[in-house]
Amino acid sequence: MRGVETRIQEIRHRIFREVARMAYHTEWPVDKRIEELPYKIIPGEVGNFRNDVFLEYLHTGVYTPRPSVPTIANAMDVGDPSNFARILDLYGKNGNPHAEISQLISGYRFTDEEIGATMKQVYNETGYVLDPHGACGYQALIDNKLAPNETGLFLETAHPAKFKGTVDKILDADIEIPAKLKAFMQGEKQSVGMEKDFETFKSYLLAQ
Repeated sequence: MRGVETRIQEIRHRIFREVARMAYHTEWPVDKRIEELPYKIIPGEVGNFRNDVFLEYLHTGVYTPRPSVPTIANAMDVGDPSNFARILDLYGKNGNPHAEISQLISGYRFTDEEIGATMKQVYNETGYVLDPHGACGYQALIDNKLAPNETGLFLETAHPAKFKGTVDKILDADIEIPAKLKAFMQGEKQSVGMEKDFETFKSYLLAQ
């Protein structure tokens, strides 16, 4: 299972990296960067949950990690996100990362009740099934109030069936589990024991 999760994370990072590269390619003028995109992407709308450490940083410039709080968007229940160090490194070259980050990224925070309300509204109006994390991204996009000539884009990175219990309860439904996901869930976990030093890991990879 861990191998599959790692592969999914790699794909997710590649998608986000490519979107960021297209939107903020340093060799293009700002207006050209945006025009080159198939949609106008509003820079970095971030849907936050009760774990609002990054949102707090956007507002205050102070990063205060703390224990996470359980929510229905449990993949983002992080009180000290590891990606924060990468963001600082990415934008810290000009000496004032907060100024640049807060100019490009805005944030939103939603409670479990608000997430559930968004999921139900979208499902009842369109039939589309949001997972809790996608619901946060979608609602952040709505709250940002796009201009009439703008098209918003939000990304879902997990099938709602991964959170079937939560989604079924909120929507009062019985969502179908895709065949591939069902087969994966019924599979046998495989693992390889090894020492934690890098050379052992490297030797194993090269031998495959």
